[in-house]
Amino acid sequence: MQNQSKTPNTPTSSHSTIGTWLFAIIKTLDARGYDGKKILAKADIEPTCLTDANSRVGLNKMNKLWELAVEETGDDGFGLGVAHHVVPTTFHALTFAHQASSTLREILERTIRFSEIISTAAKLELVETETETKVYLRHPDPNDLQPTDQAIDAFASLGASALDDLLHSKVRVLKAIYFRRSPPTSPEQFHKHFRCTIVFDAPENEFIFSNEFMDAPIPTANPEIARMNEQLLTDYLAKLKKDDIVNAVLKKIAEIMPTAEPSQEKISAELGMSTRSLHRKLKEKGVSYKTILDDTRKHLALQLIKQSDLSITEISYQLGFYDSSSFSRSFKRWSGLSPSHYRNKQTSPKH
Repeated sequence: MQNQSKTPNTPTSSHSTIGTWLFAIIKTLDARGYDGKKILAKADIEPTCLTDANSRVGLNKMNKLWELAVEETGDDGFGLGVAHHVVPTTFHALTFAHQASSTLREILERTIRFSEIISTAAKLELVETETETKVYLRHPDPNDLQPTDQAIDAFASLGASALDDLLHSKVRVLKAIYFRRSPPTSPEQFHKHFRCTIVFDAPENEFIFSNEFMDAPIPTANPEIARMNEQLLTDYLAKLKKDDIVNAVLKKIAEIMPTAEPSQEKISAELGMSTRSLHRKLKEKGVSYKTILDDTRKHLALQLIKQSDLSITEISYQLGFYDSSSFSRSFKRWSGLSPSHYRNKQTSPKH
């Protein structure tokens, strides 16, 4: 099965998911007879994230948890059941804002506006035609780590069931779902669960709604409560963006690396803070500057080395190394091979 998350040699991701989402995953594992907290520990995730409403979990660790859940259960459709264990506070104030929304259009627009609260690794876009409304789920950084298939499955499952409950519809609000993932082991599980057209191996993750539902009134609508919860969401999102230090460091490294050594001192100065302050902020996020730089170089090196038009010396300087010998030592640590040996192995005919 194709899994978007298993891209080898991916650098430390700047993306994160709200920590309370873990609760639903662990409860799903527990309900199926597995030790959820034990699997959480295998993914190197602190159990305090389960109850801390302000915690964020890095995409690297979140993907590891999803992969372990599939490995333990043997079910690559594991994500479908997670929606059953979501509680109103799982996504901060977003669920309450949805319940107080006036129409499906308002729900979708609000979800798009605040999707980063759930995960910064997903970017939603709404496109409306004369008969249909399409919501695309894309990734803001194509070269960065991608969410797992199961994370996308869980998001789709949660959205489909929540909308049906809110609109009290006797028919499925979703008209069709297009998944980028390859077909699961049990496609019938998906067809039974969603009760709409399902397409796998699609170019994009896409959710299609009939326009007849877009402006249908929602019985639980309460504009005042919706506004109150939207303010809470706005405040949370503002704090999240302010604290996004890992992403800021990654961007600065990418800017500086082709022309100079991206030292921690230089990056700190570029971000307008002391080296000690940057060290502290990164430590709070559970990463170090050295790890971010090393992972970024490793990822780019393994990509660039496959481009035969670039010399080893050119690659060395593009990655901010002082000389090719320093690069070669690092490359051998990453891959176990010298750059030239690795390149020859990649380009030699496979038998």
